[in-house]
Amino acid sequence: KHIFIISLLLFLTSCTPNLYSRLSKDDRGNTHYKGSYKVGEAYEKKGIEYVPKKDISYDVVGLASWYGKKHGFHGKKTANGDKYNKSLLTAAHPTLPMPSLVKVTNLKNHKSLIVMVNDRGPFSKKRIIDVSEKAADLLGFKKQGIAKVQVEY
Repeated sequence: KHIFIISLLLFLTSCTPNLYSRLSKDDRGNTHYKGSYKVGEAYEKKGIEYVPKKDISYDVVGLASWYGKKHGFHGKKTANGDKYNKSLLTAAHPTLPMPSLVKVTNLKNHKSLIVMVNDRGPFSKKRIIDVSEKAADLLGFKKQGIAKVQVEY
């Protein structure tokens, strides 16, 4: 009797869709790279050292940019093994865990969204986050390419 109940519970929890698996689908609804949770080791890019860590108090104001098909990333593997899709609400951050959810607010028009960090970048002293093309469009800075934003973990 107990084995049946445990088996049933395991079956039901495996059937429950989660946010992350839904975000791992391409434009046709096909699931590709199921990304994994990753904090990662310290690394260096362009002479700057980045130290990934979980920082629940992360709340930073700075510049955001976006990346998409025009930048050659659409369809490629992200840093945590997911497949980048310019039409999903995702982002690249140099140090936050992947995946993690952050609130990005465009400080010019006060539009905000929750995006999933599933990649590393931007590797620029001037920018704090790269968002997907869809996120930049919804935040109102796709045409400008960059915007002053607040990013909250």
